[in-house]
Amino acid sequence: MRIVAKLMLVLILWSQAGGTGAQERVLVLFLAPELAEAGLGAHLAPRFGLKMNTRVTLRPDDGQPVAAPDQAALRVADGASSDIVPLFRDADGRTFGLAIAPDLPATADAARFRDWLTGPSGQAALTGFAGGELALVGRAPAAAPVAEVAGDAVEGERLALFHCGRCHVVSAANRFAGIGSTPSFAALRTFADWRDRFARFWELNPHPSFTQVEGITRPFPAHRPPHVAPVELTPPEVQAITAFASTIAPADLGAEISPR
Repeated sequence: MRIVAKLMLVLILWSQAGGTGAQERVLVLFLAPELAEAGLGAHLAPRFGLKMNTRVTLRPDDGQPVAAPDQAALRVADGASSDIVPLFRDADGRTFGLAIAPDLPATADAARFRDWLTGPSGQAALTGFAGGELALVGRAPAAAPVAEVAGDAVEGERLALFHCGRCHVVSAANRFAGIGSTPSFAALRTFADWRDRFARFWELNPHPSFTQVEGITRPFPAHRPPHVAPVELTPPEVQAITAFASTIAPADLGAEISPR
């Protein structure tokens, strides 16, 4: 009996330790009625969930502002809501987009869903969706960038290929390189705050762990050296990379989706 009691105590302590070691990630996804009826949420949820190890709960959208870091909404973008990232249009010309809370860190579940949905895997999931009676069409190609950014764009391309090309598809020059889960420069250009993302990229995860910008970042802690070869840049070089990014046309993140 003592042995059995000890075994039970060990199992209880082990289960309690395991329960606090890894917290389940959960995303609550609100859907416009027509999208829910068409089955888009049920189509996206398992694909994102398996890819990102996150449980997705689907709920009807009531149009309220999205404020929690673990919530996102696929809803009609009426043009008055600047916080909605446009994704696709239906047969009636209505634009649908993704709404999440503003200024979320990249590690927030809603931000991870946004990055997945606008990246290669999420776009493949959208293009593979059979929309039933809902005839979705892809976004029209974005207009070529016109905003001018100070800096040497030619040098910026060279620097971007050398440093950023380790993980990102920078241009046609390394179109078959990069890491699949990492957004390309063209995909990053679709974000409204793309300029800020490039101009201070070293602050955004995972860059702080391996990036040094002369005169700005602190040296790596002696007890926590970078796990990969560090990226070392000067402020003018960061500006050059941002100038190069401004010459890239934003990616067309939605091809035509035809119901089957």
